[in-house]
Amino acid sequence: MKEIIKSNVSVKLDDQDELACPQCEEPYTLHISQPITHWDDEDYSAPIGTRGEWIEISTWCESGHSMTLIIGAHKGSTFMRWVLHADITDEDYQAGRI
Repeated sequence: MKEIIKSNVSVKLDDQDELACPQCEEPYTLHISQPITHWDDEDYSAPIGTRGEWIEISTWCESGHSMTLIIGAHKGSTFMRWVLHADITDEDYQAGRI
């Protein structure tokens, strides 16, 4: 996972129930890679502070903001939060690093 700028950012949906970028609130978010599942994680190591299984989905928006959607479970509840990363540069995009 890229360097974390800010974690535990609330997830918002736009008026059509699309995930909105947590920085610019535009709904144009794209997946970078396949989701990664972390099993049997009992030491609160999820980036949003939960214990138990969690899933990370790396995304970016068309404005160049980079973030990871974390879906984590803790004590019978499921949480969704964003983890923000440094913005994607044109150089990153051209070099295929996204």
